[in-house]
Amino acid sequence: MRRQRPPAEQPVGGGHGCGVGLLERQELAACRRVEELREKAGRIPAEPAAAEHDRQEWAIARRRVDVVPASDGDGALLTRGVSSICR
Repeated sequence: MRRQRPPAEQPVGGGHGCGVGLLERQELAACRRVEELREKAGRIPAEPAAAEHDRQEWAIARRRVDVVPASDGDGALLTRGVSSICR
């Protein structure tokens, strides 16, 4: 059985067209993967900002719930102690 050479040792051209085609397909797949990762990496910086925005909205909503009308009917507002979860 003939031992196959690693890709670096494969001769270019001269009857090895299918091997070169395979290498070209592998290179194209690698290029596509690099582009996918670059696009994903480009979206990553926006994620912390979006998460911070969501956190702030939840904190505002929690504060609004912590302020409830007083039960004595005088129109005053009763506030519970509001603690900050994330600082």
